[in-house]
Amino acid sequence: MSWDLNAYQMFQIGWTIAMGLFSLYLYFVGKEQVRSKDLAGYKKEVRQELVDHSHRIAELENLIRHMPTHMDIGEVLKRLDETNQRLAQVMGEFKSMSHTVSMVNQYLITRGEQK
Repeated sequence: MSWDLNAYQMFQIGWTIAMGLFSLYLYFVGKEQVRSKDLAGYKKEVRQELVDHSHRIAELENLIRHMPTHMDIGEVLKRLDETNQRLAQVMGEFKSMSHTVSMVNQYLITRGEQK
């Protein structure tokens, strides 16, 4: 193989190699910049999502703070049971009162006559 090259050809080869190396340098530097920009954008996006989630969690905690506890619900159920018992007692008294009123009404209609 013969390397009979003149100065111009040597310059062209050197220039081609230099441009190739420079192109590789730009490729890798640009790729790193794009990657760092993507990471910065991703970090900003994640930060915003975390802020949004923290606001949503704060709202939920605020709602939960005003909700009744298990003890409160147990107290309500206890009072409801007491009310049901009293209502059953009143209904029993009402039935007996209704029966008495019905007997008085029957007496007044028949004017004390026996069948």
